[in-house]
Amino acid sequence: MATTKLLTAGLEGTDLDWCVARALDVSVIGFHPSTDRNDGDPIIESEFISTCWDGTYWLSEMYVDYKSPGMLTWRNPVAGPSRLISAMRCLVRHKFGDE
Repeated sequence: MATTKLLTAGLEGTDLDWCVARALDVSVIGFHPSTDRNDGDPIIESEFISTCWDGTYWLSEMYVDYKSPGMLTWRNPVAGPSRLISAMRCLVRHKFGDE
């Protein structure tokens, strides 16, 4: 069986929603966190994802504990055309890496 690698930075639509569902271990049926605020906003809050508009793109980042408990650092921000897409890409990259 062949596997397909997707770059996190380019994920959108159903591919992104599927990856988010997999990251959170929830059903993908009726789940659209990259386009539906009712699905996406609770994830942004519970995963402590920070979002901001830089004038061109939405950027999202989250705290990651790299070294030891209590030692939190910011990871490079993830860009996207919308707040929800950017935030969901950030979550997927945090859980699975860049591809």
